[in-house]
Amino acid sequence: GSMSGLVYTLALVALSPLEVGKTAALAAGRHLSSRVGAQVLQTKLDSADLVTAVDRECQDIVESHIRREFPNHVVLGEESVPPGIDAAMSALDELASSEWLWIIDPIDGTTNFVQGLPLCAVS
Repeated sequence: GSMSGLVYTLALVALSPLEVGKTAALAAGRHLSSRVGAQVLQTKLDSADLVTAVDRECQDIVESHIRREFPNHVVLGEESVPPGIDAAMSALDELASSEWLWIIDPIDGTTNFVQGLPLCAVS
């Protein structure tokens, strides 16, 4: 049969924040899995609080997914805030009035991650 009578349309479907968050976390998680055991760049205030380049990479992956779908949403990533509870509380106070605030811990369980243990997650 002839297809000349068919009209094809592209529908732009808005994604929900939950869908975007899940997609972002899974993408960062795949990256995280590929880099288990990465080298430590530095420690924060506590020597057990380690930072790797992968922390920043995972945060960037999550942020890019969120900003692409929701450019007006505010993103607060762990790697964007100086270490310490005071800095964290200050950042939260400053951003708490935002309509949408995403809080990201790019590698929850960095010590396990650095030791090559797959007991870590993107939160």
